[in-house]
Amino acid sequence: MMQAITLKYRPKSYDDLIGQSTVSKSLKFALDNQQIANAYLFSGLRGSGKTSSARILARCLNCKEKISSSPCMHCENCLAQNPSDVYELDAASNRGIESIQELIENTKFTPMHSRFKIFIIDEVHMLTKEAFNALLKTLEEPPSYVKFILATTDPNKIPATILSRVLHFRFKAISSSQITNRMKFILDNEKINYEEEALFIIARSANGSLRDALTLLEQAIIYSQNNVNTINVSTMLGIIDTNIIKNFFADILRANDDGIFKFLELAKEYEVNMILDEMSAYLKQAFFNKDRNFSLLLYERFFAILSKARYMAKISDDDEFNLCVMAFMLKEACYLKEVDEEIVKIQKEENKNTLFDDFVRQIQKRDYKLGLIFTNNTTFVSQNESEFVIKVNPKNEEEKNYFKQLFTVVKDIFASLDNSKKLVITSDYNQNNTQNNNSDDKDLQAKNKIANIQANLSISPKNYEQEEKEQMPEMQSDDFLSDDYELELDNIDELMIPEEALINLDDNVIDIILSAVIRLEIENNTLLVYVNPPYDEVELNILRANLINVIKKSIITLKLQDFKVINIQNEKKK
Repeated sequence: MMQAITLKYRPKSYDDLIGQSTVSKSLKFALDNQQIANAYLFSGLRGSGKTSSARILARCLNCKEKISSSPCMHCENCLAQNPSDVYELDAASNRGIESIQELIENTKFTPMHSRFKIFIIDEVHMLTKEAFNALLKTLEEPPSYVKFILATTDPNKIPATILSRVLHFRFKAISSSQITNRMKFILDNEKINYEEEALFIIARSANGSLRDALTLLEQAIIYSQNNVNTINVSTMLGIIDTNIIKNFFADILRANDDGIFKFLELAKEYEVNMILDEMSAYLKQAFFNKDRNFSLLLYERFFAILSKARYMAKISDDDEFNLCVMAFMLKEACYLKEVDEEIVKIQKEENKNTLFDDFVRQIQKRDYKLGLIFTNNTTFVSQNESEFVIKVNPKNEEEKNYFKQLFTVVKDIFASLDNSKKLVITSDYNQNNTQNNNSDDKDLQAKNKIANIQANLSISPKNYEQEEKEQMPEMQSDDFLSDDYELELDNIDELMIPEEALINLDDNVIDIILSAVIRLEIENNTLLVYVNPPYDEVELNILRANLINVIKKSIITLKLQDFKVINIQNEKKK
């Protein structure tokens, strides 16, 4: 009669224990160094090797030759199927205090043929509270010839008083690859044909339990008549073929509606939870194999959809409807854009509008008339990492000339907002109509010189040295700024209010003064101060209260005799 695979290939030593290297290493070291505890607790998933480890430990302790991690395997105690001094108690069926009292009574007698009397209590968490209490004293101070080995699948149900008296070893779930390799070893040894994919399906269905996997393997051998292949295993387990799942996801990615409906028709024959399990397993395998057909975003969305489908399967009995909803959610997920990309795109658009709005706002604050020109006649065109493009279309010749006059002011305002970009100004204005006569050109050039000095004087003295070090972006103007105009701007010398004259003033006061004073000249040992008073009444009062004192300090620093203040608004009216 053929022996069951689970019994025939049960591990006989710690070297044969599969998937529990940490436990094996610890126990082997303790046995070889004679560091034996009074009581042990083995906890972990079913079929992970707890009971096998307990029996191996008992064999190692009672070997006739010596206590060792490698028993001799030929003495009476090593060869015995049911050693006389090893007692196994199933706590699931013997959970009362009477069973524990009987066990405690048995500990009073010395072993008959062995070194130790060993008690293996399986599923110890099933004991009653009274039984645990009765076991406490004996567990803590047993006779020298008594050892306890407890095993459980749920250590959380064991009282803390018991846990503190035992040496606890945790058995982890065995990986699918280790289970597959063990089954390959068994089938090769038994000379049975198999497909590796079929073994992987069995290992996955075992969920980390080697005993469950070997039980399914034995069933597959019988069902497939010694030819373990993928089709037979899938049919036996009632699971859908992995190739069908693979083709379904390929149809999802290609948006092949015919293939999707074909899958939904085929899926009616299977349980919905099983299909979801197989889909999750396929995606996990694709993820670890770094399948290029799926991005990280798709993995995230597909797993989330499968989780929702599991929840729907719990609350709804209509499996066909649940699968249809899941399939079309998977298809729709392929068309959704990545959230991060959309956020970045929106932020870029917001930054464009924010920079342009700030630009116009600063111009309005600096010069009211220029602000009106920008508000009514200027539009944002585009922006990239190196350029910021706007379009300016003055309504008439007067606005055009005023914009030319204060062009450097526009340039400096933009540089103060974003020094990393080049300001590009375009226009639909016809340059052929911008020059009427030579006299007008001369007047315009003179105004441009004043505008350039005005822009230079608008920089705070505290930041002047820093401005010389930093290179401002080149400005591009096309339709209504001529080359001669730009060349003349470069030849104007700069004269600024001395820093000494601004000491002890608030930053707000300094800003108002520097914004109003647009030009300084020295003529006949007299300082000529050209001022463009602000429109705001509060700022105008602050200017009146502080300007004369600043000018007096300036003529002392510059070693001049007198000064004269010139209001350029009055000059323009003249």
